[in-house]
Amino acid sequence: GNLLGPDGKPLKGPDGKPVKHGPGPTVGEDGIVYGPDGKPLLGPDGKPLMAALGPDGKPLKDKNGNLIGPDGKPLLGPDGKPLQASPNGPEGPGCGPHVGPDGTLYGPDGKPVLGPDGKPLLGPDGKPIKAPDTGDDDKKKAGKGLDLKINPKDLGADKLNIKPKGPNDDKNPPGPSCGPYIGKDGQLHTPDAKPLRGSDGKPLKAAVGSDGKPVTDKDNNLLGPDGKPLVGPNDEPVKLGSGPYGPAVGPDGTPYDKDGKPLVGPDGKPQKGDIGPNGRPLVDRDGNLLNPAGVPVKDKDGNPFTPGSGPHIGPDGTVYDDNGEPLVSNDGRPFPKAALTPEGNPKFDKDGNVLGPDGKPLKGKDGKPLKVGTGPYAKPDGEVFNSDGSPNKNPNGEPNKAAVGEDGNPVTDAKGNLVGPDGKPLKGPDGKPVRPNPNGPSGPGTTSVAPDGTMNGPNGKPLKGADGNPLKAALGSDGKPKQNPNGEIVGKDNKPLIGPDGKPIKPGQGAYGPRVGPDGTVYKPNGDAVTGPNNKPVKAGMGPDGKPLLDDNGNIKGADGSPLVGRDGKPVPASENPFVGPDGTVYKPDGTPIGGGPGGKPLQADLDKNKRPKTDKDGNLLGPDGKPLRGPDEKLLKDGMSPYVNPDGDVMMPNGKPLSGSDKKPQKAGLDSQGEPNTDKDSCVLNPNGQNVKGKDGKPVKVNPNGPKGPGPGNYIGPDGTLYGPDGKPILGPDGKPLKCALGPDGKPLTDKDGNLLGPDGKPLIGPDGKPIKLGKGPYGPSVGPDGTVYGPDGKPILGPDGKPLKAGLGPDGKPLSDENGNLLGPDGKPLTDKNGNPIKPGSDGAYVGPDGTVYGPDGKPLLGPDGKPLKAGLGPDGRPLTDKDGNLLGPDGKPLKGPDGKPVKHGPGPTVGEDGIVYGPDGKPLL
Repeated sequence: GNLLGPDGKPLKGPDGKPVKHGPGPTVGEDGIVYGPDGKPLLGPDGKPLMAALGPDGKPLKDKNGNLIGPDGKPLLGPDGKPLQASPNGPEGPGCGPHVGPDGTLYGPDGKPVLGPDGKPLLGPDGKPIKAPDTGDDDKKKAGKGLDLKINPKDLGADKLNIKPKGPNDDKNPPGPSCGPYIGKDGQLHTPDAKPLRGSDGKPLKAAVGSDGKPVTDKDNNLLGPDGKPLVGPNDEPVKLGSGPYGPAVGPDGTPYDKDGKPLVGPDGKPQKGDIGPNGRPLVDRDGNLLNPAGVPVKDKDGNPFTPGSGPHIGPDGTVYDDNGEPLVSNDGRPFPKAALTPEGNPKFDKDGNVLGPDGKPLKGKDGKPLKVGTGPYAKPDGEVFNSDGSPNKNPNGEPNKAAVGEDGNPVTDAKGNLVGPDGKPLKGPDGKPVRPNPNGPSGPGTTSVAPDGTMNGPNGKPLKGADGNPLKAALGSDGKPKQNPNGEIVGKDNKPLIGPDGKPIKPGQGAYGPRVGPDGTVYKPNGDAVTGPNNKPVKAGMGPDGKPLLDDNGNIKGADGSPLVGRDGKPVPASENPFVGPDGTVYKPDGTPIGGGPGGKPLQADLDKNKRPKTDKDGNLLGPDGKPLRGPDEKLLKDGMSPYVNPDGDVMMPNGKPLSGSDKKPQKAGLDSQGEPNTDKDSCVLNPNGQNVKGKDGKPVKVNPNGPKGPGPGNYIGPDGTLYGPDGKPILGPDGKPLKCALGPDGKPLTDKDGNLLGPDGKPLIGPDGKPIKLGKGPYGPSVGPDGTVYGPDGKPILGPDGKPLKAGLGPDGKPLSDENGNLLGPDGKPLTDKNGNPIKPGSDGAYVGPDGTVYGPDGKPLLGPDGKPLKAGLGPDGRPLTDKDGNLLGPDGKPLKGPDGKPVKHGPGPTVGEDGIVYGPDGKPLL
């Protein structure tokens, strides 16, 4: 592995020893260029070098492979020559010299290597010695034209003397990150080094005084540049030193205690932490803050200082200690739970103390009011740490590891719980899910087409057609979605893609028309490309997940991260089309009603029977008179994207800005266990308290679902014993009143010896067909109990692969969770399976009877008997099918009907109608 000179002999360094070959400079995720010794490389001017990064986060290079700076020019090293990063070298910095693209030898500090005489190694030409050149121009440009004669066996990390990754690393050092901190520009950061965002989705920035310290008010709340307290994602003021978001290290490295005061050491003097080249405070492997000497900072009692440490509150109010274990009182009893807001956030008093259910501050074992730390967090490599820097462990004592998405972020489920590589929620020591604090709202989005053709809604989720499958556009050789002569986007079968609203999808218009194409093209309402001041089409930048980049104001950004500018020199917004409310009112993209209607009222669009706006063939909104609507500027109004709810529950306007309430705070939607917004029957958003979210004009805000609601979870029993059908509506008895069954002390429904459900009066419940209702059987028999227990046709709980009774996950309204195919989901959001591994689909094993007696299978097709002929059921005088006591359908001869397999055919539920009007068969698929 020794470098050879042009004469074929090993080169020798200042110490007279042969010079080993090592990796070259590396570029950190923040653009800082590091030398092989792990320290920032300085340019000829003595300042740290910064490389320009592309949209994918990788450093930009010129055609010769030289690193480019933010000014677009090649970066020059300490010797004034262009820099090239090691293209195939190890990620971490090494400590051996390296060879530049022209063969010059450099040391770990980026300077030419000196010989034993203390002078640069010079060749016969008087210039620094270079490795021999192969003469291959292409290889020279790539920095690979170097005949270094390295033995492949010497390429191991131990041979190359690679430094172990430490806190100065540019990517993801092992061990914990620093707790929450304030950057040099005042930006607040979470332990995973991401900017902390407020409830409006904008990064939170603290005001920094002339002394370099953050400014706070008398209550220790951090103040922003406007002099007002900064409000975190939990709608609480951010306090210095404490709370789930309180930064514990200032921009100058000053550590702060739980009271927001500078930390004092054992000697009574203020302490100081060391700040790395990327602006992050440096910590050791235990999460303790290091001082400039590399020694842990200590408090007045001599204990190491760990930023962000302290107890944290779980989603159910449980108080956990630094290690993720439930806190126990001094008397050994369980510690009282914290009081929670309707959104599930802990309640605090003005001093940042956690409040208990009685409204008084909870007290720790030391008798002092309890102040919390940040709680668990996951790093980009999936490692999960507690607030004190210790690894977060599962009930078996093994370190937890989170799955990491393509965007480099740890994966969470709809409830915000960390998910492991197996797709299941991670569990802490007490067996409960591990939930990190969110960094803040995910911000605005827009309708788009992904690089693979998948159509995405503004909430970033794929759009689904009536069959429940994601809609996918066919792409042309130019990377754009294919369209038919009518301007409608087509799929691979060349047929128009039909959106969840039943209309063909066109670029740039309609509730589901993409604003941005897979190649970054931004579409106008008429389907043409948006052009810039130079009259050339502008291109949106795309994130690593293939979704368009937008700024906090909803403006579409280019590949360089700057907002795109249109022909008029103004930013290009997420949507420029109006949208229509549930009563036909026409709104601007910011949610303001458009005037110009009769009597000075807002414009009204005509609605169809499904309360969807009517448009002409060109996508223009029609008024009640059937004529196209025009705005105040007399331009035709095209229907556009509606308000939507982002993954954090924020109600967003089409222009990309959150809808604010009378208190100026962003309005929140209630989310179900699958992360979908709660809505009423008209698709209007409900807040966490179940009330309609109101727009600027005080009217309910309607959102467009990403796809059909699905067939529902079959018949089920609500928490109070009420029986519900698959559509979520109560089942009515012969008297027209909702049916209610009696529940036992264990919360399970009561039945008689024949398996009939009993009412509160102890008598069998009689269904709409005049027959007793049995658990799991017949057209009205519930398959899911109030506690989630899943029942089979025999009325007994269905067992899973582990031999234990299955339990379905329940939504906040007690409705069982099911996917778009009607399969029941468990509490973890995954389909339940029986002991044979088959999904559980209520009603899929029974048949239903048409008005003429024809018997249909779960797929809606006539059922054939053993003789291959369609089966006909016997009907009673009331037109209802006849069955025996076991629920088997009877033929006109009074004998049980038998299916193709020769077995009796059980009577099951018939087709159901989804919230969106789609008719589903018992198998959960749309009837065609």
